[in-house]
Amino acid sequence: MIRRETHPETFEQRVLAVLKLAAPSLNSTANDIHDVRTQVVTSDGGTPDIVIFVGTTAVIIEAKTRSLEHKTPAGQMQTKGYPSAVAALFGLSPTPEIAFLTLDRSGACNEDATLLTWADCALALAKAISKDNLDPVFAGLLATAISHFVRACLSSKAEKLLTELLSGVIDRWTDSLIERIGEVQELYARLEAAL
Repeated sequence: MIRRETHPETFEQRVLAVLKLAAPSLNSTANDIHDVRTQVVTSDGGTPDIVIFVGTTAVIIEAKTRSLEHKTPAGQMQTKGYPSAVAALFGLSPTPEIAFLTLDRSGACNEDATLLTWADCALALAKAISKDNLDPVFAGLLATAISHFVRACLSSKAEKLLTELLSGVIDRWTDSLIERIGEVQELYARLEAAL
């Protein structure tokens, strides 16, 4: 979702949107972003899913869909071990912040981890991207991803309600993606609060 190769024209916008969720205290700007890497193998054999290099440190995102947080080969739980392992590997200071990305904002073993859902990220990405930067193919892919992640984060009971509430909205996203994303965020928040 945030790799440069996905859509170079919106790379900085997409990374900043995720950084605002995953590490709001950093107050990062586009000039602070150095690189985004996925599946980084650390010296202790751990493999953080996403590492965003920003300023003199990084933000780590450990992403889960159906699996639980587990121990690294070094014996630490992922959200506890990855920050120091990534800091050591790349000589970063301060120690990177970590976010735990799940379908339902599940708790992480590291109490300092920022908890996120896939829907949070998808909606933030859509809101951050200027409609002027979207070609029709990328807009269609983004609309599909957003609808998939929002639905995946809701229970099956809520999914039926969401489908009814959003009937027609998703079909029009490719034409008015940015203008309608606020409606989707509001619907998601109401549904999540009701469950």
